[in-house]
Amino acid sequence: MRRVLVSALLLLVAACNEPSGTLVSLDEQVINGFRDFSAGTDKSFGIFVCASDGPVRLVSVGATSIQGSIEVLGGYVYEAEDGFVGAVDGFPPTGLAPETLQEIDGAVVDTDCGEADPVTRTQIIIGVERGGPGGGVVDSVTVRYSGGELVADYTIVLCGDELEFCEGLEDVGEEPEDPPDE
Repeated sequence: MRRVLVSALLLLVAACNEPSGTLVSLDEQVINGFRDFSAGTDKSFGIFVCASDGPVRLVSVGATSIQGSIEVLGGYVYEAEDGFVGAVDGFPPTGLAPETLQEIDGAVVDTDCGEADPVTRTQIIIGVERGGPGGGVVDSVTVRYSGGELVADYTIVLCGDELEFCEGLEDVGEEPEDPPDE
């Protein structure tokens, strides 16, 4: 009986120490992508986040919806004062200090949404890979955390060789290149 009571008490203490805030995306209606795959098919994209009403413990990151041939490779949490990721070649992205990256599962976001000018900012780095010549698109990104999930309106476009799925990149001021001559 004593062991059961001690186990129940430990579970209660652990539950009380679990972060219970809400994860918030600071990026609104972002469309980001690649047309050039000469440096490889795996890419990294950064989504700025913060925590409201206390810290948040992350569980996973993935695509809410995928069209075409794209695979989600995983995610990291990146905290820094500057040098952030928009869309870069490789996953994980090169050039970031390894000590600034944490595997997504179990990482805690404690950057307070209410702080006007935080010393460090937090990004979720999501890795994706184009799985074939037709390309594809991730329509939005879902970040699961203890107590909930965040669906970020962040679109990732990996153009196909014949510029399939590239229409969304035109909306951000990029003109698609002409398809290669056959």
